[in-house]
Amino acid sequence: MGRMPAPNMHAYVRTLIGETIYTAVENRPNTVVDVRGNHAIVRTRDGKENPAPLRKLQQIADAVWAGEEVVLETRGRSAFHMAVLIKLPEIDWAIGPRRVWLRDADNAFDVEYADLFPDEDPVTAREGRVRYRQHRVRERSAVLRRQKKERVRAATGRLACEVCNFDYASRYGALGEDFIECHHTTPLAEGAERETTLDDLTLICANCHRMIHKSHPMLSLEDVRAALR
Repeated sequence: MGRMPAPNMHAYVRTLIGETIYTAVENRPNTVVDVRGNHAIVRTRDGKENPAPLRKLQQIADAVWAGEEVVLETRGRSAFHMAVLIKLPEIDWAIGPRRVWLRDADNAFDVEYADLFPDEDPVTAREGRVRYRQHRVRERSAVLRRQKKERVRAATGRLACEVCNFDYASRYGALGEDFIECHHTTPLAEGAERETTLDDLTLICANCHRMIHKSHPMLSLEDVRAALR
């Protein structure tokens, strides 16, 4: 059975006239004021009204409905395009980079499970295929992560693990420059949506990060420091 064609985005955006939608990355409001010709007229947070091309939006939708995962550009009206697309129930999306793809069918997990665990063990296995899987994830702010790194670098002059003091830049040179993992001292997987501050974050190396999450409940930074000693 062939894929269904993408919806007519020109007609869809017309249904959004008068509605405010929000960008995926920074949650900025965009109010659809009108559709004129092949452009949506969008009022942004500062009150300005700007045209957003619907032809490009249709091209993105056509690619997604053809089975592609589309990475959106970071210029032009791509933030508005993504805000429109993620309102559609057929769309799944992620950021870092911001991208959209077609949501798995309801029975996709059952089909994949049967493929991974057949009734009889095969002698060989096919690997290397590109597969898209749907996961429920808790959003993490790239902005907070960047600000945390900037604060630590300004205070210490480097980015070192707060558990073992490992410094990627010192060890790997240019390859390790600016590299460090950001750890939430209160796990995002626990509890509901919340406000996170820079004090809730700590910078640690990949090894210490894995050790922290090796146990459930996770270890504290001091627990891992004690294990090192």
